[in-house]
Amino acid sequence: GPVAALVPSGLRAFVVATDVPAQAVRAGDRVDVLATFGGGRPHTETVATALEVLSVLGSGQTDALSGAPSDAPRLVLLVSPDEAERLAYAGAFGDLSVTIAGTDEGVTAAAPSASPVDG
Repeated sequence: GPVAALVPSGLRAFVVATDVPAQAVRAGDRVDVLATFGGGRPHTETVATALEVLSVLGSGQTDALSGAPSDAPRLVLLVSPDEAERLAYAGAFGDLSVTIAGTDEGVTAAAPSASPVDG
């Protein structure tokens, strides 16, 4: 499909519904995804950070499942398979929220090389 052609090898496209206005975010932006869990110990956790937005869906588009107009934007995010698993789990048991990261958030320095620990 049209989205699969845009997903680099080794990554996945993960769709997240959001309250962020569609015009506030665009392809190439970075976002963090948070999960708020209820129950006996309500809390919020950061699930993933600095995820790249592949595309923004919504605002007048039709919901694929119900056929009804969808006002809530959805973000298509590029994620690793592990991030996709964490996002799916968090979405199943909590409410996902999206925060927009600064433009320099996606720039990462080279990771320091691991060195053996002398013992």
